[in-house]
Amino acid sequence: MVEFVKSLGKGSGGSVNLIRVTKPDGSNPYYHAVKSSNYYDCLHEEFQILSKLRDCPGIVQTFGASLSRGVNDQGSRVYNMSMELVEV
Repeated sequence: MVEFVKSLGKGSGGSVNLIRVTKPDGSNPYYHAVKSSNYYDCLHEEFQILSKLRDCPGIVQTFGASLSRGVNDQGSRVYNMSMELVEV
């Protein structure tokens, strides 16, 4: 089960939200960040760069092989990139 927890930030290119994922067996949930944007080209370019840097220390990691599509609260199409949650 995927559940929105809270907004982590918003800028001109989109927003980042904290997501909790609970496994079907009910074991410990895990958290990740999801960056959402209406601008496919910009988010896709960022995803490609981060994918090339996968497994490099100090670089946020992405999950999945591509962006996902969704719809925001206003009914507009958005593109999502799942990333590891980095806490400072």
